[in-house]
Amino acid sequence: MGAEVFLVGSAWPGEYQELLAVLARARAAKNLAYLLLANRADTGNPSLAVAPDGRLLASRQ
Repeated sequence: MGAEVFLVGSAWPGEYQELLAVLARARAAKNLAYLLLANRADTGNPSLAVAPDGRLLASRQ
């Protein structure tokens, strides 16, 4: 009965790209759900798709 996918809007600045990826992977693994992170295009960070086990499935600028 729990959520299977989380959609997260983000606007993290470009210098935090590595931290953003680590936190997205941790959030997906913690909740055992897919995480789709839509980042603002003007930040320099990619949007991400993460599997419930924390694997990065896709990254797009």
